[in-house]
Amino acid sequence: HRGRLGVADAEGGLTVFDVEKNILFEKRGDDAKESWMVRPHDDGVYYGSEAGLFSYDWSGAVRWHIGAADSFGDVRFGDLRGEHIVVTAGWCKLKQSHLHVVSRDGKRRFSVRLKPGPGGEKALGAESCCAGVDEKGNARFFASVSLYSAMSSRNDLGVA
Repeated sequence: HRGRLGVADAEGGLTVFDVEKNILFEKRGDDAKESWMVRPHDDGVYYGSEAGLFSYDWSGAVRWHIGAADSFGDVRFGDLRGEHIVVTAGWCKLKQSHLHVVSRDGKRRFSVRLKPGPGGEKALGAESCCAGVDEKGNARFFASVSLYSAMSSRNDLGVA
């Protein structure tokens, strides 16, 4: 993002580099263990790991965090869309996966538990997700469970 690269690693770390390979900041948490999601934005870096969902400013200061203490669990995948972050989370800590929509200022907008698909496909922690807007301006949220995909539509979130 604008000459900066954010990298999540298998040990729960986040490292942010500048265009000349200098480390801008690193975050390591004993409770993270693994990390999967990094989404940069002009206002900072959104990062997901076993410790939850974090927002950092570009200096590395924590802006907010939502984690297991908030019944959120670990974050696997995420999509930054307009004013919202859409993530799948919960499998490692809660043994059930949810699709969460969180505003960029850290407020939860809504959560939906991912249920088995029509063929019995179960959430096992590797669910992906994304968000978009349909032709009428309604927010559309997608999550996958194994080979099955689910979709939800909301018109009250103003996702662009």
